[in-house]
Amino acid sequence: MPNKERERTLFSLTLRRHYDARLNVWDVCKYFDFGEPCPGGGYDGYDTDDSDDEGDTNPLECPPPPSPSQNPDTIANEVDNIVVLRLQGPLCEATAVQPELNLLESQPVDTSQYLLLLYGFLWPLPYPTVNITADTVFWEMAIKNIGLCSTTAPHATMPAAILAFLRGLCSKKPEVGPPNALFDLSSTSRAPISCSAIQHKIPKVGNLFIVQSHVYQREEHCDWLVALTSAADAVRAFHLLSMDTHSPASLSVQLVNLGITFHTLRCLPFSPTTILSSPPTLIPVCVRDHVFMVNDHSAYVERRACVLSSPRGRAVLLAGGLIWRLALEHLGMESVGLGPSTVVQNGIGYVFEAPNRQVYGDDGLTKDELEVICGLYRCYTGMENSLTLMCCILLCHLGQGNQQALCSWWPLPNKWFNHTSNGFYWGHWTELDEEWFQNHSRKISKGLAQPKKLNEWQDILKGGTAWRTTVDWHLKAAENLYN
Repeated sequence: MPNKERERTLFSLTLRRHYDARLNVWDVCKYFDFGEPCPGGGYDGYDTDDSDDEGDTNPLECPPPPSPSQNPDTIANEVDNIVVLRLQGPLCEATAVQPELNLLESQPVDTSQYLLLLYGFLWPLPYPTVNITADTVFWEMAIKNIGLCSTTAPHATMPAAILAFLRGLCSKKPEVGPPNALFDLSSTSRAPISCSAIQHKIPKVGNLFIVQSHVYQREEHCDWLVALTSAADAVRAFHLLSMDTHSPASLSVQLVNLGITFHTLRCLPFSPTTILSSPPTLIPVCVRDHVFMVNDHSAYVERRACVLSSPRGRAVLLAGGLIWRLALEHLGMESVGLGPSTVVQNGIGYVFEAPNRQVYGDDGLTKDELEVICGLYRCYTGMENSLTLMCCILLCHLGQGNQQALCSWWPLPNKWFNHTSNGFYWGHWTELDEEWFQNHSRKISKGLAQPKKLNEWQDILKGGTAWRTTVDWHLKAAENLYN
């Protein structure tokens, strides 16, 4: 808009404006709500008469004249209040940053936003302006221990607060940990997460952490609940709820975007004794010494797509981790916002019984179905012969004919969801996870990778000790909020 219109527009649309404290800009729009009709019944508020368009820089209807109460001093005071509230809140300046992190694309990740959302990092006040030169070796080690690539942020001139937080988070001494002033799970930080606050919003019920309906600020009808499976994930959900207004649907999409494990629970009108069993799933069987080709992988992808095409297939998106990433090859994240499918009403899937004997259900897959999604095969280790003599010879050289070995294109869930032995599991999806996933996918497509046995996957996923210290420290600090 022309310069002469800026002041008038800002002062006349005080109820339809948004201030970004981080960028120091105003977003002003006549209609933020797309459902609000335009004046005069028009479709988009544009002038249909082209005769006077010459020199017209704003086709929208002119705003009404400014009210006497809407003066510059009032606007300035409102701006100052917004800035103060954001600086005094537990999320400091990062509240002005959108909480969405996209770790599936090769784009730089905001390290401070990543640490804030997933590990509880707090900027000190006043905001630090002095940077220090980071040791390259330490930076690459520290950034890798939280699941990011070494190219995520510059190796030098990083704020001292980030480096101090990473040094404490990755310390091999469990009693050290991050500095208390920079950690919102510490009771002595400037903006700690109190036990009462998180237990009021996300209490622990049985073995789940259920987000209460009163925390949602969007008025949307929803007959299901969001439930986390660990205290660390409950803290991450608490961060998301503190950053923005959410409904159960929007919170679910945010959690799925991070690859976090959770459930969407709907109340069931029957007891657990009437739960129906899921249909059986057959695991493919291979003969001994079978050489897997690219065509075998294509057949596996078709089986995987078949399992995911069922109404219960959305359960894989809620599972997080590797099987969540495999599901993204077929499904969109938005489907989780629709809540549990209709098959839940028939008692098929995941069932949770609260302490008050109330039963809740969610979409869920069987162990065999999850293993099929990971590309499991049962491979015979030998062969049988009806002649006794030949049988003895063959058993000596080929192994027991009816014995089977398990192998798979991808690690099975019991290997992946194990932070004590899987060096790629942080409780959420990371840049390093995506890098490893893409590299292995390329090897399979080129015929350079074969399904591996369980012990082979265990050796591949084995990592160091620093990443385990990071995960254990955050999990222990989160559990302390519920003890």
